[in-house]
Amino acid sequence: RLTLDYKTIIISVSKGEPMTLKELRIKKRLTQDEFAQSIGVTKMTVSRWERGVMKLSLKNIRKIEETHKVKL
Repeated sequence: RLTLDYKTIIISVSKGEPMTLKELRIKKRLTQDEFAQSIGVTKMTVSRWERGVMKLSLKNIRKIEETHKVKL
């Protein structure tokens, strides 16, 4: 089951370890702004995803998967 909020689990393709969106961003040593720019959204959008205020769209899920080589 896929939950599209701050508790969204991201599976790292390289190691297969589950992590949240925020954990992925921190692991890649990216600020919210840098992560946002990498997928074409605003820093506020990333902040809202991480806090669970806003849900990820399928379009943005695909962007994250492609850009950061992960599988949601």
